[in-house]
Amino acid sequence: ANCAGCHGAQAQGGVGPALNTATGPGSWMIAQFQAAVREGHAPDRELGPVMPRFTTAQISDEDLTDIYAYLKSLVK
Repeated sequence: ANCAGCHGAQAQGGVGPALNTATGPGSWMIAQFQAAVREGHAPDRELGPVMPRFTTAQISDEDLTDIYAYLKSLVK
């Protein structure tokens, strides 16, 4: 619900970039994905201010791990 508004229902992109690509978050390590979502630090760049930074009160660590697993399953 938090991600689809910008990244699309199937992570195909929209306002935000596609997340289902071979070089996207599904190809990162879990710690890199967590840093992107929580702090805005992607492995290769600082994410723009439009990308929200989510706290554990907003997205639990367990939910974040589930989102990461989902994105990994989409990588083609």
